[in-house]
Amino acid sequence: MHYLALCCIVKDEDRYLKEWLAYHALLGVEHFYIYDHSSHFPVKKLLENFADTSRVTVRRIAGERMQLPAYDDCLRSFGASCAWIGFIDCDEFILPMRDNDLRVLLAEFEAYGGLAAPWHLFSASGYEKRPEGLVIQNYTEAFALQESFQIKSFVRPPRTVQCLNPHYFRYEPGYFCVNEDHYPISPGLQCSFSPGRLVRVNHYFLKSREDFAHKIERGCADRKQSAIFHTMERFDNAAGKPTVPDRKILRFLPELEQALNAGKLPPLAPLQPAESSTEELLEAAIALSEAGQSEKALACLCCGRPEHEKTADFWTLRALLASAMGHRQRADIFIRQALALEPSRTAYAHLRTLFVQQGEERLAEGIRTILERYPAYFS
Repeated sequence: MHYLALCCIVKDEDRYLKEWLAYHALLGVEHFYIYDHSSHFPVKKLLENFADTSRVTVRRIAGERMQLPAYDDCLRSFGASCAWIGFIDCDEFILPMRDNDLRVLLAEFEAYGGLAAPWHLFSASGYEKRPEGLVIQNYTEAFALQESFQIKSFVRPPRTVQCLNPHYFRYEPGYFCVNEDHYPISPGLQCSFSPGRLVRVNHYFLKSREDFAHKIERGCADRKQSAIFHTMERFDNAAGKPTVPDRKILRFLPELEQALNAGKLPPLAPLQPAESSTEELLEAAIALSEAGQSEKALACLCCGRPEHEKTADFWTLRALLASAMGHRQRADIFIRQALALEPSRTAYAHLRTLFVQQGEERLAEGIRTILERYPAYFS
C-alpha cells in the first residue's frame, strides 16, 4: 500500500524526467505512474538504471488527447493500492511551503475527496537557449502578477470517480476537493483563491525559448489546448511581463543534486513497515518523536491503512506531534477526529494539553473542570 503516488503523462522529456522524479522522491512520494506517450526514446529504457519497478511503473500509450484516458486508467488500475495520487505534469514541481514531506501535509486532508494545490507560474528567466543545469536552479523568476488561479489535484482514489480535465476530478457523493484552507473547490470553476501558504505547484511552462519551441513541436497530451496555449506568440507576450525572484524551492537543491549525481532515485526514508500493527506504528512514531524527529514521526503514521485510522490513539498522537511542530490548525483537526472516535478521558486530557500549548488557558481550564466534575462519564 502506498500512501502517496504521482501520475504523469510524458513525451520526449528525456532531459528533465529524472530531475522531476528525484525531486518528488525527496518529498516522500513513494511510487510514480508514468504514462509514456510514444516518446522516441522509451521512458522504460531511459529509467532502467535509475529506478526499478518497485518505485516507478511505466505504461506505453499512443493516440491523441490521451491525458484524461491515462489519468482514468491510473485511477482504475492503481487507485486501490494508494491512499493519495497527485496528477501533475513533468514541468510542474510540487512545493510544500512549510513541511518537507508531502505525506505530512496530506494527512491533514484525509477526510476529503481531494486537495487542490494552486499554480505558481514561472517565466523563462531571460533564457533564449536551453541552459545547462537543473530546472529548479535555472528558472527562478516568477511572474509578479499571477494571472492563473488554476489548480492541480491530489485525490483519494476510493472517493474519486473520474478525471474531468487535467486539473479537476469528479468525486463520489458526499466527497469533494478542498483548497489548503479547507474550502470546497467549485467543480465548474476549477480554481482556488488560496495563495499557496501550505503547498503550491511551481509551473515551469515556458522554460527557454528553445524549450518552448520543442514543446510546440512535440504537441500536447490534451490536444484541444495546443492551438490556444502552445504558440510562440504566448512566449513573446510573457517576456514583457514583470517578474520577481522566487528561490523558495532551492532549499531542496543540495539533496537533489546529490541524488542525481548518484544516478539513482533517492531511497525513501525508512519508516515503519505498512503491515505493522497499530501498536507497533504508534511505538515507532513515539520513538522518532523522542529522537527529535517530529516530521518523520508524522510521516511514519501515513500508511493509508483504515484499521490504523479507526483508533483514537492514532489521531491523538498525530495531534500532539503537529502541536509540537507549531501546526495549530493541523493539531486541531487531528484531535477532533480522535474525540469523534472515542470521547475518553485520555483524549480530553490531550485536548487540554493542546490548549495549554496554544495559550488557550480558558479553554484548558474548562476541560479540567469537566473532567473533575463528571468523572463517571469518562471512566
